[in-house]
Amino acid sequence: MAIAVDLVDRTTRTSIDLPGAILVMVVKTCENFNNDPTPFFPAIPCHYMENITTDPQLVDDSGTVLLETTVQHNLQIIVARLNKCVRNLVTVVLNRPRHVKIIQELCRASCRIWLISDSDVVAPVLFRSKVDLYLSVGGIPEALLSADAIKCSGQTYHLCNYWD
Repeated sequence: MAIAVDLVDRTTRTSIDLPGAILVMVVKTCENFNNDPTPFFPAIPCHYMENITTDPQLVDDSGTVLLETTVQHNLQIIVARLNKCVRNLVTVVLNRPRHVKIIQELCRASCRIWLISDSDVVAPVLFRSKVDLYLSVGGIPEALLSADAIKCSGQTYHLCNYWD
């Protein structure tokens, strides 16, 4: 059995005594003992993961949003597939110093940016109504919990990879 716990999402709210913090826990049983990821965790080489969340219709053989490419390239794919102008795209980004490069690239492209102070577990799951893209570099537990929640919702496409 594997257990991933993010004791609190929206930790900034907790630290300044505001309501709205969330305890998140995912428990997954492994049918095959060889699939148990528990031994993998002590060997994780970093503490952060890159994350992209977007509409699943942007994923197919003709052009896919990828982690391994530039923000500009991903925006071009989204614009073409959604038939929108870049200035009408909305991207959610966690407001952290590690995201300065992402924010600068979005600004250069004239993409609308919605900076959030926290909620990197909940934001990718709830963003669908008015947001086209979610980009972040966040903690590994948050990335894994988001990916699991997104997989359960079946409504969004989420990629994550280790960040150096």
